[in-house]
Amino acid sequence: METQGSDLASLLAALRDGTTVEPGRLALLSDLSTADYEQVRGAWLTIAGETRCMVLADAGDLAENNSEFNFDRLARIGMTDPDPVVRGLSIETTWESTDHRIASDLTRLVASDPESQVRFAAAESLGRFVLSRELEEFDAKQGDEIIQVLRQRFSDVEEAPEVRARALASIAYSSAPWVDALINEAYYDENRLLRLASIEAMGNTSEDRWAEYIDEQLLSEDPEFRFQAVASAGEIAAIESVDAVAALLDDEDEDVSLAAVVSLGEIGGEDALAYLKDFKERMPEDFAEALDVAIDAASNPWRSDDGDGEWEQEDDE
Repeated sequence: METQGSDLASLLAALRDGTTVEPGRLALLSDLSTADYEQVRGAWLTIAGETRCMVLADAGDLAENNSEFNFDRLARIGMTDPDPVVRGLSIETTWESTDHRIASDLTRLVASDPESQVRFAAAESLGRFVLSRELEEFDAKQGDEIIQVLRQRFSDVEEAPEVRARALASIAYSSAPWVDALINEAYYDENRLLRLASIEAMGNTSEDRWAEYIDEQLLSEDPEFRFQAVASAGEIAAIESVDAVAALLDDEDEDVSLAAVVSLGEIGGEDALAYLKDFKERMPEDFAEALDVAIDAASNPWRSDDGDGEWEQEDDE
C-alpha cells in the first residue's frame, strides 16, 4: 500500500509539473481507495486544465480497452471541475458505470450545470440508468427521480434543443404512460433535432406500435432521418418494415446503407436473410464484416420469426 501511495504521489507530481506521462501509468487512478481518492481530489486543481483533459481522455481509452479498469472515482472528481470540457470528459469516462453515485452526479449535472454541452452529455449518459430501472436492475426510487429530471429538461422550452433531444431519447427507455405523448410532441415539433430524436426514441421504446411512423421516415429525403429510422426499425424488430429497410441497402448514403445491413440482421427472419444474402453480391468491400455478422444474426435459430423481437428455442424434431 505504501508503494502504491508513493507511486500515486509521483504520478500526481509529474502531472502537476507538466511532465509527459505514459498513458499506462494512469492505471494508478483506477479503483481509487478512499485515501487515494482524497489525495487525487486535493491535487486535482493544481494540475493544468489541458493536462486534466488529457488524463480523463486517456483514462477513458484505457477503460474502453480493458474492462478491469474503473475510473468512476476519478470521474466524480472531474464532474465538479470548473472547466466544462473536463466535466464533459468525466461523463464520457463513466460510459459503462452502473454506480448509483455516478447516477446522482449525472442527475445533478443535467438538472443544473450552466453549460448546455455538459447537460447534453449527462442526459445522454443517464439513458442506461433509465433502461436499468425499466429492467428492475436499478433502484426504483432513484431511477424514477432520474426520469422526472429528464422529463423536466425535455419540457423546458427554454432549454437548448440538443439537450431536450437527448433527454427524450433517454426517457424513451421508460414505459411510463406519459412517454408516448412526449415522443408524439417531438415528432411534430418544428425543431429538426427534436423530430430526429423522436425517431430514435421510438426505437428505444422497443415497441412496434411506432412502426408506421418509422416507415414514414424511411422514405425521408433527409439521410439523417432515413438513418435513424433504419436504426429504430432494427431496435423494434419491425418485421413489417423489412421490405422498406431492404430498399435502403442501396441508399446513396453509405451510412444509411450500412445501417440497413445492421437493421435487417436485428429484425431477422427468412425475408431479411434473403435480402442480406442477395446484397452480398454487390456490397461495398468494407461492408463484408458487418454483413457477415448481420447474416449470422438474421439466421440465428433461437430467434422467433413473428417480429416481436423475442427469442425462443425451436422445437426439436
